[in-house]
Amino acid sequence: MIKEDYRCPFCKSHISKEVYDKVIEENRLLKEKISQLEEENRKNLVIIEAGEKKLEANQKKLDEKERKHKEEMHKQKEMMKEKEIKIKEREQQKHGEEIKKLNLKIEQLQEGKSASESGFDYEKELYGILVKEFEGDDVKLTGKMGDIIIEVKGRGKTIGTLLIELKKVGKHSPLHIEEVKRHKIDAKADVGILVTNGDFGKVKMDGFKNIDDVLIIRPNSAVDFLKLLRKHLLEINNLKISFEEKENERAKLWEFIHSIEFETQMNSIFRDINQFKELDLKETKIITERDKIEEHLLFAYNIIKEGIKKTKTN
Repeated sequence: MIKEDYRCPFCKSHISKEVYDKVIEENRLLKEKISQLEEENRKNLVIIEAGEKKLEANQKKLDEKERKHKEEMHKQKEMMKEKEIKIKEREQQKHGEEIKKLNLKIEQLQEGKSASESGFDYEKELYGILVKEFEGDDVKLTGKMGDIIIEVKGRGKTIGTLLIELKKVGKHSPLHIEEVKRHKIDAKADVGILVTNGDFGKVKMDGFKNIDDVLIIRPNSAVDFLKLLRKHLLEINNLKISFEEKENERAKLWEFIHSIEFETQMNSIFRDINQFKELDLKETKIITERDKIEEHLLFAYNIIKEGIKKTKTN
């Protein structure tokens, strides 16, 4: 019987059948092990790739979140800057207005005028007030013969014409007085009144002045004075006397209000009234202070009434 020749698959040397079978079996097991390792390695690679992709996706999300956060922070900073700019602008505007007010007060103090003497916004404001206060009368706004002309009416007829000229200048010249006098003649008015904050030389004016029969009054006293004249005109018109006697009484009124005595007394009264008006009144004191003002106006009314009685008609 011929003996089989077995060689080692690796080194080609002669080996026994038992050894050969063992080598073959071990080689088969080794290949299986390698195959298993390769399969495990392939699976691990798939897992690693999936993990890397997941990590990459998560990183993208984090990057996007960080980008949005940076954008939001940038927006917040821009909004804060805009708010700061607006606040600064408001503060600057506020300070600017305060500076203007302070400068105005300085100018008023330099010109010897109080805050209340800044007066009306002149023509339109005074005109609106007079239209309401002089209901039933003819109140005209005109620039041709003075700024405002009031025709006081009594039973439908004109019983007195008041010409009001308004000037907003720091200092007056004689030309302004002449202008009022000329307009008074053109309008055929009984009284020429200059309403102004302006100065007249070095003479201090408390609230009322008479220069060449032109009555000069501060804006804050003008309405009260005009109402006072109107009240006397209506009272004279209601007297049960003849037309000639009424004309005589009106002549006495015009003569007295142009007198030095009247100027002195009116300045004293308007000083007191203006002090009350400049007070920063509390709500509980308003009625009391109004009563005081009414008392002074009544006193002014009585002064005119008594002055008319004393006046002798030419």
